[in-house]
Amino acid sequence: LEYIINRKKTINKKNNLKKIYESLTSSNYSLNEPYIYCTLQYQPEKTTSPLGNKFDNQLLMVEKISQHLPKEWKLYVKEHPSQFASTYARNGENYRSKSFYEKLLSISNVVLIPLTSDNFEMIDNSRAVASVTSTSCWEAVIRNKPSMVFGHCWFRYCEGVFYIDNDEKLDNFLRNVLPTYQVDINKVKL
Repeated sequence: LEYIINRKKTINKKNNLKKIYESLTSSNYSLNEPYIYCTLQYQPEKTTSPLGNKFDNQLLMVEKISQHLPKEWKLYVKEHPSQFASTYARNGENYRSKSFYEKLLSISNVVLIPLTSDNFEMIDNSRAVASVTSTSCWEAVIRNKPSMVFGHCWFRYCEGVFYIDNDEKLDNFLRNVLPTYQVDINKVKL
């Protein structure tokens, strides 16, 4: 009985968080303006802790990217759909809150993207993709888009993937590398 009660509470909390997230997303974003597509990762999971080091705090990653973006650029942030899935019973509801999403939105150039937005469309129209260790960064390089990873993922040394662990690397990537960089798909295939 205790399990059933706790399970029901968990599902209710996830459903409420999803409603909060959806109420804060915007469908008024443009794929024609310069933006970085940033995908959040499900938590708790080893892909952020321990593999993300200090960036297991994904808010920190978003803040850092935002601080270094050119003024006219946007940072489109999308939550991982599994964060709200009732089939995931690994305490994900304890890693997000209304205040987490409100903090993201308080960053001037951040736009929360609906869960229904098409990942490949978001990748293809972005200038680059960013995440701690997400598959979306891998999907980006195989679609000829550079990506920034903030953690230790298996594809970190692949062509087109830039490991960012400090402000200097982030600033260098956005100012000096990204404006002219082209992914060499043959090196990705290797």
